[in-house]
Amino acid sequence: MDDSLRLSHVLEALPAKKILVIGDLILDRYVDGKAGRVSPEAPVLVFEWENERYLLGGACNVAANLRALGAETAVLGAIGDDEAGRTLRTLLHNDGIDTRALVVDSSRPTTRKTRYVSKTAQVLRVDEESRAPASGKAEQAMLDLLAQRPFPWHGVLLSDYGKGVLTPRVIQAAVAAAKSVGGPVVVDPKGKDYSIYRGVDLLTPNREEAEAATGGAIKGTADLHRAAQRLREITGIQTATITLGKDGIFFETGDGSHKILPTEARQVFDVTGAGDTVVAVLTYCRTCGVSLEDSLRLANCAAGITVGKFGT
Repeated sequence: MDDSLRLSHVLEALPAKKILVIGDLILDRYVDGKAGRVSPEAPVLVFEWENERYLLGGACNVAANLRALGAETAVLGAIGDDEAGRTLRTLLHNDGIDTRALVVDSSRPTTRKTRYVSKTAQVLRVDEESRAPASGKAEQAMLDLLAQRPFPWHGVLLSDYGKGVLTPRVIQAAVAAAKSVGGPVVVDPKGKDYSIYRGVDLLTPNREEAEAATGGAIKGTADLHRAAQRLREITGIQTATITLGKDGIFFETGDGSHKILPTEARQVFDVTGAGDTVVAVLTYCRTCGVSLEDSLRLANCAAGITVGKFGT
């Protein structure tokens, strides 16, 4: 059977599974307009507002990808007691994503990224956020939810954007919860210290993230092997996965078997959200028992579709 046809059958046969996405919830705001002249007041562009729209970003975009695949999806994370948080909750609800695990933390704003776009080019991005680690009542509320047994989800996805939700305590509680039901924990990681992810099943760093975490440049196959070995040492994972952008996805198992799956992109228009798509498809497929290689192939195909579209 043709490989594409076989993968199509695998995708169509995926059973319904419940996935919990834990991570940094982001509201993406796009302001469309024109930036065609320079201000007489200062050497800056004048942006003429035309309209604006809101999209799910960060861990919310991951959840939206999962929901589009047919997964029953819930999100666990912190939002502020503000208008952006209420907008985010509404968007999640409208996409059929369970928001009952959302934690409202009045000490921090909802993370919002505003992109000013002229035609298809970003002119400016404005970030409103706090990167302080979650603590106190907000962290405890997340730990309490993860402590419930029996754990009501089949798999866990950790979407780390470095905004403070995924503290070491939350990560370890998530690992314990998933293990209690025999489900996988897959991480889209952030930062340099991957030891906090010890005990998870899979990570999906890109080339630059893997370089930062392992302390060396990745320029060729030998470097990929070195990085894979180092990732296994740091986190205890059996199989190391590194996304390579236009070069595809590399993976290597503990016995040294490895492969690079070439990219499936037909055209690259906007890479925003491609990593979210990879980790969403990979998590859902692995939760459903699909082999690692087939899961990565399907994730690669999905990322190829994502980069051909503007925005998340």
